[in-house]
Amino acid sequence: MAGPFFRAAFSPPIWKLALAHSVGAALPSFGTPTGLKGKQMSKDIVVQTQYDTDPNMTRVMTARYYQAYNGAQKRLFGTASTVDFPVFLQHGGADPIASAKRPRAGPSRPPPLVRMDHLPGHEARGPHEFDRGRVVSDLMYWLDRHVLAHVQRGA
Repeated sequence: MAGPFFRAAFSPPIWKLALAHSVGAALPSFGTPTGLKGKQMSKDIVVQTQYDTDPNMTRVMTARYYQAYNGAQKRLFGTASTVDFPVFLQHGGADPIASAKRPRAGPSRPPPLVRMDHLPGHEARGPHEFDRGRVVSDLMYWLDRHVLAHVQRGA
């Protein structure tokens, strides 16, 4: 998984939180613009342009999504220590949206079958950066070593 959003790297404006909790209870489909831009997704100008011009890109967050996301985070952190299958996470160390820091809640370290790579200097998703070859190479190496070994053991 590239760029897991376990914790925000910023605090949403108070007015957006207030709207999500108040108006969102009555109108869960009520949405506000995210304000996200392509330059927050990648340093690659082509990726930035594609993000900014894609008409299918979601540009709002609804109150229902915000509430569901927060609930999913809490459930994930409550069960993270029980993960019994290989998981590979790559996270941009300079991501302005999703924090690479350990979530406030949850285990102090990843479970044994979970590997979380921090990619220093990457603003967001490693596969969308200029040195994506290294990022994909790390993923392929991990898949060969862990997933195939896990499957070959009959697990």
